[in-house]
Amino acid sequence: MQVKMAAVHPSEANDNNEPAEEQPISNQPQSFQFTQQHFNANSQQLLEGLKRDSGCCSKNEEIVNRIIEEGGKVYAWNENILGSYGDPSVNTLEGILLQDEHITYQGQPMVYSQTIVVSKDKTKEDIKTAKDTIKMFKAGALYLTNKRLIISSITSDTDTIVSKQPRKKWYRHVETYVQDKIQTQKLTMTIDPHQEDIILKTEGEQYTIQSWKFNTFHFFGIPLRNIIHTEVESLSGSFGEGNVWEGNCCSCCSCCCPCWLQINNDLIFTQSVNNRILKIGVLFPPWEEKRNVFVVLDEKLPLINVKTFVGLLASQTEGNRIEKYDKVVLNLNEK
Repeated sequence: MQVKMAAVHPSEANDNNEPAEEQPISNQPQSFQFTQQHFNANSQQLLEGLKRDSGCCSKNEEIVNRIIEEGGKVYAWNENILGSYGDPSVNTLEGILLQDEHITYQGQPMVYSQTIVVSKDKTKEDIKTAKDTIKMFKAGALYLTNKRLIISSITSDTDTIVSKQPRKKWYRHVETYVQDKIQTQKLTMTIDPHQEDIILKTEGEQYTIQSWKFNTFHFFGIPLRNIIHTEVESLSGSFGEGNVWEGNCCSCCSCCCPCWLQINNDLIFTQSVNNRILKIGVLFPPWEEKRNVFVVLDEKLPLINVKTFVGLLASQTEGNRIEKYDKVVLNLNEK
């Protein structure tokens, strides 16, 4: 993964209103001790291989120590930069609610692990790949207000890796020219790989350390008038599997044969199931196209909370339309 680090504006200014001087990466404070365990699994295997191959030579051990040291610097830099942007999980709905809009469901937030939006002719069984989805939200929460159903998603992506690769430099082609009857070669280095007459040369090997940490905040609001239908599907239970087998037995058929003592058994597999899926038929913003929204709710949510949330959502959408329809019919009958 190629990670581009953008320049960061100083977050503080001195008394003269001049920007505070940025600290180099090497001077960034570290809140904890960065170790080899902060690398991902593949990187840790690479570092362990270097240690094993070191033998009586301490060169590889020094390389590992330098990699960990450099990884700590980059990791600390990411932490400082991300901290300056603020935590999106704090006051999630602050500044998002409309005028006169308020939360109507005051219970436990409807935490979900995944929300998938598909076309109206697809069901959750039809979703095979990401290509079948129109929009996808990762882990987040649902909020119900008097005006909208709000889908909020906050995810974090972090990793630190080290990879071994050839050390490459860009050079101009060798230019040969004659000056005073003496043939001379000129080799100049450039940092622009798009410049004409450029060649790439390999000079040994290097270990590249990459570290990244991203917070992703996604907000989406569906007006209640656009929600056509709501339903919830819940599957709870458990599954277990065990084996009973017979050991090596002789040809004796007597029940007194000691071979009966070689019968073994074990419980090899157990699994609990607690799935809750909320399906919502909507006229999807912004162009009010017919869509199905599947929300995979957190399995730890009590079923009674899910039912209360869905019931309130249905009463604010389908219930309101039924009430308006009944009033229209009543007025027509009175006339």
